[in-house]
This record gives sequence, C-alpha cells and structure tokens, in this order.
Amino acid sequence: ISEKSESEDDVIVLGAGLAGIGATLTLQKAGFRTRLIEAKNQPGGRIRTVPMESLCLDNCANPIDKVIIEAGAQWLHGKQNQLYMEALEIDVLSQELSDEGLGSYTKDDGRILDDFFVKMIDFKIGEILEECETFYFAENLEEFRNLSVEEFLREKFEKSVMPSIEPDKKEDARLLLEWHIRFQVIDNACLKLSEVSARDWGQYSFNGENCQTHINFKNGFGKLINSLVSKIPSNSMEYNCEVIKIDYGGDLEDGMYKVRIETADGRVFKARHCIITFSLGVLKASMKTLFEPQLPGPLQSLIEAYGFGTINKIYLKYENPWWDNDWEGVQFIYNDEMAVIGIKDQGTGAPLGSRPKWLTTGCGLFSREIEQKLLNLI
Repeated sequence: ISEKSESEDDVIVLGAGLAGIGATLTLQKAGFRTRLIEAKNQPGGRIRTVPMESLCLDNCANPIDKVIIEAGAQWLHGKQNQLYMEALEIDVLSQELSDEGLGSYTKDDGRILDDFFVKMIDFKIGEILEECETFYFAENLEEFRNLSVEEFLREKFEKSVMPSIEPDKKEDARLLLEWHIRFQVIDNACLKLSEVSARDWGQYSFNGENCQTHINFKNGFGKLINSLVSKIPSNSMEYNCEVIKIDYGGDLEDGMYKVRIETADGRVFKARHCIITFSLGVLKASMKTLFEPQLPGPLQSLIEAYGFGTINKIYLKYENPWWDNDWEGVQFIYNDEMAVIGIKDQGTGAPLGSRPKWLTTGCGLFSREIEQKLLNLI
C-alpha cells in the first residue's frame, strides 16, 4: 500500500530563516522542485520586526511617529554580500549607521570616565584581541589548545597594559576591562568568555568595510525578509508545520524518495534531498528523537560540544524622550562586577538590595532615530 504524501519534491528545506530562504531561492532558480517548511507562522528565523503601534502616544497620525521594534537581529554587516544588494534594490536601507560602545562611560557612582582614557584602553584591548587572532594561523595550534580568550585577555592586559597606567587610574582601567569582557560575551552570544577558544578566535572574519559600523533598515529587517519570501511561490511554502521525524534511510529505487518528513499535524512530505537549517539549540534539544536513523556519532558529539547563547534586548519606553537628539548613549561601568549590592535610593538613602542580573550583565543604553520614544538596553 503506497503512503499518501503531501508532496514529492527534489529538495525539502527545513527552517525559513535567512539560510533556508536563500537555499530555497537558489535551488528554485536552478530548476529544482523545492519546498520550504517552517514550524512558526512567519519566516525570518531570528529576524523579527514587530510593529508597536500601541506605543504611539496621543498623536499617531503621522506615520513617522509609529514605532517598530527589532525583537531579533537588526543590523546588516557590510556591503560585500547578496543581502546588501537585495536591500539596495528595494530601497529599505537607512542612511543612519550604528556604532557600538558610543556615549559616556559612566560609573555607578555617577562619575564619567575621561574620554581619552576610555579610548586608550579600548585601543590597547583591541591590540590584544588582534594578537589573539594570530593564534589560528600559528604552526603549532596545540600550544593554544586549552587557552580561552578571557584568560589570554586578562593575562596580557595585566602584563602589557597595567604597568603603564597611573596608580590613581588603575581601578578604572580594570573596570573598563570588565566592560570589554561583557561586551565580548554579548557580541559572541556566549555565556562566558572563558568558554571561547583563543586558538580559534581568528577563524571569524567580518565581511564588510568596518567591523564597528553597522547598517540599519528604514522600517525594519522584516521588509527585506518579506521581499525575499515574495519570490517563493506560495504553494512551495508551509507554515505552522513542526517537523517531528526526518527519516533519511530510504533509497531512490523504483521511484521511492530518499527522505521522508513527518509533521506534528500528521502530514508526510517526501523528497530526494533535505537541507536542515535549524538553529544549534533546536538540534541539541531534538536530535535524539528527530532523525531516523540516528545521526552518526561524531556528528552528534559535534552538536553537543558546540556552545551557543542568547543576546537579549530590553526596550525601555518613555512617554517623552529625556535625551537630546545628539545623545549617543551611556555605557555602564560597575565598581563591583560580582557583588553588585548595596544600592541606595537617592531620595531616602534606604538600601535597595542587589541590582537585577539583566541590568548588571548589560553593556549600555542607546537610542536610534527610528525608535524615538525607546531606549535599547543590550
């Protein structure tokens, strides 16, 4: 008895993030029957532009007053990629560029650190991290096998930077180092910088002109996603379609298809090939039950060993902006990164207890022109 299949395709692509969308477009352009399956009700993966019309206070007749929030990724990195060309063609790019680490570096006692001193420490730390990049190209990689980026950064900072710092500025120098470590934790989406390999630090390459300047979108990254998805025939896309089984043990004899996909709502899809673009987190959580037969042992070990983390963004809404148009932001410098206790109410002097973790692990606040009533904490 033959099994009824929803479709029989050349290729099934699982996951409608940018990788899945790009693979589908490329294969369809080459003439392959390709189907894109997504568990959620929308494409984009970790890109999600959310309209926040409820934030338009009182007068929202002017569209420029309407606010959008990037719940996920929000920047385009560099111009040397196909995404930039697509975005340029449909005119969704903003003239406003974003830099990281701008604004005043302010300690929790209210004191603002000297700008020249901040930039000098930033330059020194940049030199250390550039040296770390060279380890990947060293002849003897084993020499750096167990060395983490944090370990190398701290040791090098103490040996090569601290001796030249004036005694009354040594504490501020170390606090700035802690800020840079927090920044790298966020930038690399890791839990701890001590878990990032110094040996492999140089593997990363930035595909752009300036690794510190990022391109914004006029009305959100979602506009680009929608443009790309519009090129895929609607009958080749499946939303709200959670995959629960990937059987790749078949063959192509007698017209049978090599891959069989089962979904949570009981549907079956068949294809000759399958491209899986799930996030690492999804693979970690489901690989034991998702694949039939089980993935090869070395591949399972690789998935389990890879680290992954999360970058959370918190938007703070105000009825009216209290910052000037030329305000670049504020970076948080904490006197005690570990204890973070003893905060007092400025009015009564009463102790408020510990700072919440979401505040102490953030680097700073910044505003964008497009988010006129919001501040973004990262």
